[in-house]
Amino acid sequence: GRSAASNEATIVVGTSPAVPSAIQFGAYDPETGKLEMSWDNVEGETRYRVEASVDGGKTWFFAQYAGADRTSRVATLAYGDRPYVFRVAAENAYGSDGWVEATFVPPTASLPTQPGALEFGAYDPETGKLEMSWGNSENETGYRVEASVDGGKSWFFAQYLSADQTGRVATIAYTDCSYNFRVRAENSYDVSDWTEGKFIPPTAPLPTQPGALEFGAYDPETGKLEMSWGNSENETGYRVEASVDGGKSWFFAQYLSADQTDRVATIAYPQYAYTFRVRAENRVGVSDWTVAEFNANETPASPTSAAFAEAFDEFDFFVDEDDLDVLAKRFIQR
Repeated sequence: GRSAASNEATIVVGTSPAVPSAIQFGAYDPETGKLEMSWDNVEGETRYRVEASVDGGKTWFFAQYAGADRTSRVATLAYGDRPYVFRVAAENAYGSDGWVEATFVPPTASLPTQPGALEFGAYDPETGKLEMSWGNSENETGYRVEASVDGGKSWFFAQYLSADQTGRVATIAYTDCSYNFRVRAENSYDVSDWTEGKFIPPTAPLPTQPGALEFGAYDPETGKLEMSWGNSENETGYRVEASVDGGKSWFFAQYLSADQTDRVATIAYPQYAYTFRVRAENRVGVSDWTVAEFNANETPASPTSAAFAEAFDEFDFFVDEDDLDVLAKRFIQR
């Protein structure tokens, strides 16, 4: 036979501790490599796990377990010539919510410095060959060069050069656009900031500045304002911006395609004078801005008002008494 069922199970539901706040570094002794580090305590933890990396966080090695409420340790930097990335996680029986990271750079670390200015030399339009160079870096093991043909929005790898090699010959495949180049120094510990430069082939067509900005019909009820400008050359589009503080700050209004030289703006705040500006753009670059101001509160005098003013000036209140006429008109105007 069978006994009565009597098996029971208990499920305990708990939560893992939160991520510790920022790691802080204290005193560092270059002779011994000792580095003081700390972090803020969290609730519900049973220990802290500390890990370190010497390749920028690509690989990690275990450093130490610190017990509950223990929020500091002394690390030993075996390599004083490279940056260390540390990370700390609070743990308990239910796991961990994640890591907090921080990088410590020893004063003696051999970090690569930023390359000097990017300069362009001879250019051959027939072959597209372009000579380029930059100032040498320090502590580098090589240089990474990248290029862009869309004004720096996207970059593609061009070449990797060895230490102290500060020049190369690029190939300009497209002569109808500008090229942005950038180069940075690298070593096994870190990379420098980018140094950038722009080259425009002599045959590349820059867009010309748009013609005068003019305003047409304006409807105060809807705020609709017609505006137009003279067409540019070599443009692929127009960028229109507006300002309500006299040109101190600008906001994007609209982007128009090539040969589209008019638009209908909306005056949302008629109490302000609007300043508009438009420029032509293409793959090579942009033109200068064409600027004009529109004030919805400035209305020209009507023909009736102008006619009245002219008649008033010619009217004689006193026959053959010019001085009295002048005094009378001044009194009425006041």
